[in-house]
Amino acid sequence: MIIPACVSYGVVRVLEPGDVLSAPSEVSAWVLLAAIATFWLVNTVAVGAAIVTAEKQRSIAGIVGGWSANALEVVTLFLGAITAVFVQLRPWLALFLLPLVYVLHRSDSAKHLETAASTDRKTGLLNMETWRCLAEAGLRKARRHRVPTAVLMLDLDFFKRINDTHGHLFGDDVLRAVAQVISSETRRTDLVGRFGGEEFVIFLSDVSLSGATEIAERIRCAVAALEIVPGEEDSASAVSVRVTVGVACDNGYAEDDVDLSELLLSADNRLFFAKGQGRDRINAGYTRQAR
Repeated sequence: MIIPACVSYGVVRVLEPGDVLSAPSEVSAWVLLAAIATFWLVNTVAVGAAIVTAEKQRSIAGIVGGWSANALEVVTLFLGAITAVFVQLRPWLALFLLPLVYVLHRSDSAKHLETAASTDRKTGLLNMETWRCLAEAGLRKARRHRVPTAVLMLDLDFFKRINDTHGHLFGDDVLRAVAQVISSETRRTDLVGRFGGEEFVIFLSDVSLSGATEIAERIRCAVAALEIVPGEEDSASAVSVRVTVGVACDNGYAEDDVDLSELLLSADNRLFFAKGQGRDRINAGYTRQAR
């Protein structure tokens, strides 16, 4: 926080060597906007570098952050600029900004609590309760518009062997790595959750059976390409991971509506069948055939 503040101050001094707030004008507004933009940019780069170093995060969304987090920061910076003007011209007016700042940060705290309650701690994906609630809402919407939906059930092959060989902490690293792969290979509108243990579940809307199978294949290949190194060991001892996928699709035009439990059961049965065929493969089909 100190570094971007100092850099922003330097920008203000370069653009307006005098007192930028003593006689506010259009120039003062542009100088304050430049200071706000500088603070946000430098802070984003610094925090992003820390995230990359600590978490090996590579996605832009993971480094820069979501819209809500950035919006709160930008609004806070604008409030800071307004507060600076008030303090310079009419200090007592700054008191009226305190309730606004308090409400903003209370709402942000509530958002963090909501996120913590709806996500799986190990993987960052939706937990099963939240996933089921959102998937049921998505299925109801798909029924109204008569668009096809699909559920994918994914199971890591021989995950117990990984835990027994390298320990449960490394097993958690594997789960996180696979979760990141699944998130990167699905659309932003898709619902990805951790079903439990080493199983994951995905709800897809407005996708055909071939489209759902293509997504499943992309995930299977991306997981197979993972090489995760336990601890500080050499890369030669990297552990490879495989995943088996069951895909159940509803075409959206059956006479009787398919509920989420039926989609889940069908995807789970297809997953079980694929594992019986040798694992590291996909079994896909319709929950009910079109009539």
